[in-house]
Amino acid sequence: MFVSQTVLGYLDRSGVDFDLVTHPHSACSHETARAARIAPKELAKGVLMRGKDYMLAVVPASRHVNAFAVSQLLGGELVTFALESEMPFIFRDCERGALPIVGEAFGIRTAIDDALLAVDDVYFEAGDHERLVHLRHDDFTRLMRHQPHGTISH
Repeated sequence: MFVSQTVLGYLDRSGVDFDLVTHPHSACSHETARAARIAPKELAKGVLMRGKDYMLAVVPASRHVNAFAVSQLLGGELVTFALESEMPFIFRDCERGALPIVGEAFGIRTAIDDALLAVDDVYFEAGDHERLVHLRHDDFTRLMRHQPHGTISH
């Protein structure tokens, strides 16, 4: 397994403090939170969507993306869920299904759920199924300051 060099480079260029948390291999976000011993509300998961182009909706692992709310946040642009088979074309140095939440690093827009702005620590996939990036609240909000945010989950 490996950490995405795209993610590491982006985090380094952004100047945020982060650390990597290793956990036993996991296949879904709830399993990841359990394996890493973190609250699901602190684990940010990226959901690949398609509108006029690809984008990421980022929500807590404890919640589900509301496509209508994402559409509203983006000014009414129609968005749908992308297929898992489309992910490797964008996230080339990531394992299938281990989506980092830093869409900007991969050249795609990112929409953030407000629930993630209310937690002290945020964790997200580092590009594989055994490592998470950990950011403190201030670093997470600084990293995502240019991304639209709102209530996009239920």
